Amino acid sequence: MAKHLTKLSVSALLLLTSICSAIAQDAVFSQFYAAPLLLNPAFAGTSRAPSIALNHRSQNVGFDSSIPYQTYAISYGQYVETIRSGVGVSVFADDAGSGGILTYAATAYYSYQVKIDRNQSIRVGMSAGIKQQQLDYDRLQFFDQFDSVIGFTGEPTSEVRPGNFNTTYADFGAGLLYASKVAYAGVTLDHLTTPDNRIVNVGPGGFYEGLPMRLSVHAGTQISLSPKTANGGNFITPNVLYTRQGPFEQVNAGAYVGFDKLFGGAWFRHTFGNPDAAIAVIGVEWDMYKFGYSYDFTVSGLSDNSAGTHEVSLQLNFDKAHWIKKKRQNERYNDCLQLFR
Repeated sequence: MAKHLTKLSVSALLLLTSICSAIAQDAVFSQFYAAPLLLNPAFAGTSRAPSIALNHRSQNVGFDSSIPYQTYAISYGQYVETIRSGVGVSVFADDAGSGGILTYAATAYYSYQVKIDRNQSIRVGMSAGIKQQQLDYDRLQFFDQFDSVIGFTGEPTSEVRPGNFNTTYADFGAGLLYASKVAYAGVTLDHLTTPDNRIVNVGPGGFYEGLPMRLSVHAGTQISLSPKTANGGNFITPNVLYTRQGPFEQVNAGAYVGFDKLFGGAWFRHTFGNPDAAIAVIGVEWDMYKFGYSYDFTVSGLSDNSAGTHEVSLQLNFDKAHWIKKKRQNERYNDCLQLFR
């Protein structure tokens, strides 16, 4: 019986977490630098040639390995010489696993660069998209479906099925990005209009103030360990990401190290209420391809059950393709955004 009650408690916790995520907190990649457009719209066009990023996150797989919490994203960005601006698009999907909340988004990005001098610039970015959230009601498990002896029975629940299972809304964001040869700093505001993303309306509507704006602040410095080359050379980038949305906030602090074709890094994520996870990443870069794998070691009270979080990323930066570099022998980046490329 204790085993079944534990499973029931974990299921209830996952459902509660998923609902809170749907109305108050966005998914944030541990490899945030490998999904730059999702971090800040001002990153659109930081590579002159097309750049593509694919990201997948499987979170806390130990809770329910059959339906883990998963997040997917694919994005495309490039600089357009004719309008002297950066543009991009992304498609995003978030599956809250056994919690039953599904989120889909399609977003467009625009950025404009203002040069301070040869080695310093400020980018202004904007994003506009459409999001849809759905409730997969059949994944939910309720208390009246559990037996004290056999656990989940699969019998129909007496809970009243809601009439609406999805909601669609427009979403907007803006960001600033400063970059020099040795340091970068950026700030992003997402959900500027605090849109109504409720799937199921519970209680008086006047108590709901909309999806909270998300503030993200990120900064870092690049320390060269060898002469700079077209590939960036060997370097280390200590960096920090702070995110706040509604009552939730977290900070990721650590460092990224690039050595020729290999890279790695380590971060620690703290949610201010409690330490959350230690993050380790390793990867390889060859020609225009950059592949990374990271693992989140849970250090909070959920560590006994979470089994950690896996994340993979693949970036294709055509600026680094050998057939493009031959045409741009004299071009070098004059900023320290190498870890984002």
